[in-house]
Amino acid sequence: MPRLARLELKVLSRTCLVTGLLTAVLAPRAWPQDARGRILGLVTDSSGAVVPGAAVTAVQLEQNTTTPARTNTAGRYDLPFLLPGPYRLEVSAPGLKSFTRAPIEVRVGESATVDVLSGRTWFQNRISFC
Repeated sequence: MPRLARLELKVLSRTCLVTGLLTAVLAPRAWPQDARGRILGLVTDSSGAVVPGAAVTAVQLEQNTTTPARTNTAGRYDLPFLLPGPYRLEVSAPGLKSFTRAPIEVRVGESATVDVLSGRTWFQNRISFC
């Protein structure tokens, strides 16, 4: 094999190796982010006790679609995978006054925390989860 051909083959091999390594290292960073957000929180009664099994529903105001959930034994709920936009949050449980809050703005890659205390509510924070 002529010397020039061997040199070209060596350069081509190194170029392929470097390209492969860069692709392996940088490709995961190029994966798209999830284009959804979530609403989560805690439901408690007027004494501060958690309310397990409360029905929690997020209603997307522009499309009128609903996403239901129930609070767990610790009184927490999580409504993940919500498309961005304005929502209405509805919470009901036997023995508690029903609660409705709107608008709650869901943003891409963020969590809106809405805690419900016996018919009253407040936003605690908004954090990114990406």
